Amino acid sequence: MKRKAFKWGFVGIGQGGCRIADSFYRLGYEDCVFINTAEVDLALIECPEDQKILIGGTGDGAGKDPTVAERALNHSLDAVKDALGFVGECEQIFVCAGAGGGTGTGACLPVFNLIKELMPDTPVGIIASMPGEPELVSAATARNAQDLLSKCCDLVDSKSVHPLIVIDNQEVRRRVKPRSLRTLWVDGNNRFALLMHKLNTLSATPTMLVSLDKADLKTLMFSSGTLSIGSHEITHPEDEKLIASHLNRSFTNGILSRSDSPVEESDCACVLTVPPSVLDGEVSFFDRFSSVVDKYLTRMPNTYVHRGIYEDEHSASIYSYVLSVGTLPPRDAVLSRFK
Repeated sequence: MKRKAFKWGFVGIGQGGCRIADSFYRLGYEDCVFINTAEVDLALIECPEDQKILIGGTGDGAGKDPTVAERALNHSLDAVKDALGFVGECEQIFVCAGAGGGTGTGACLPVFNLIKELMPDTPVGIIASMPGEPELVSAATARNAQDLLSKCCDLVDSKSVHPLIVIDNQEVRRRVKPRSLRTLWVDGNNRFALLMHKLNTLSATPTMLVSLDKADLKTLMFSSGTLSIGSHEITHPEDEKLIASHLNRSFTNGILSRSDSPVEESDCACVLTVPPSVLDGEVSFFDRFSSVVDKYLTRMPNTYVHRGIYEDEHSASIYSYVLSVGTLPPRDAVLSRFK
């Protein structure tokens, strides 16, 4: 198992949120809690039973009614508090929810506030999925999603969430090639979780070149803004313009909703993984990459731009990974989805 810079904990709420948390659990983040009103959904999570909390007592689900989830949470509050001990030693905790369902919409923010109350010194973020247009045929889904995501945006404005991450299911459908219809959302969650995991492990990996160390990553991950992350293959390392183009795509072609803050006002990290053949070659590629990043620094004089370069002996390609954090919420994306 690769070393990780941060010990992250994940609390999944409802079907969608538990699926997001499960994507991290399967990557070795064992500090997870899965909370749901539907017993049948919890049965699909393969983890120790004491990390699965059925709230409300009936196991019938919330039927897209957030008030049912709120009552269920209050009914089972002591059990939830006890279960949160599984994430009590984590350096950062993420509450995960699918915006649109009854359990995720109704219990996400109460659980978020409960964790902040119980662990006031621990940064607590929110990972929420935003329904794509094909999912908005139900008025209840649209109403629930808009309500939760709007409140999450308010938390960014008040600097109360560290950070907010919104998985856009519309972009998942566009950019992720699912193995099957059965795995569409699982594959989207896995894409996102793998990117987060990649940066978390790289930051704990020694490099002979430029490192994105834990302190660097902390300035971004513990931010109170909106976090976005993307990746792209650099296919023409001999061409500085194409390096810049591919790096730009890492910023813009992801499956997460971006902050309303412009890129030029966002703190970010630009990380490369390169095969051994590149490390054994001449230094001109690194000069070109540094030149591209220096141009970003010129455009972004009041922000932090961290960089890192790491060897990947298992790949023959160069990949860029970009993590950016803007101070504003992704309110424009939310409003346009539900207009």
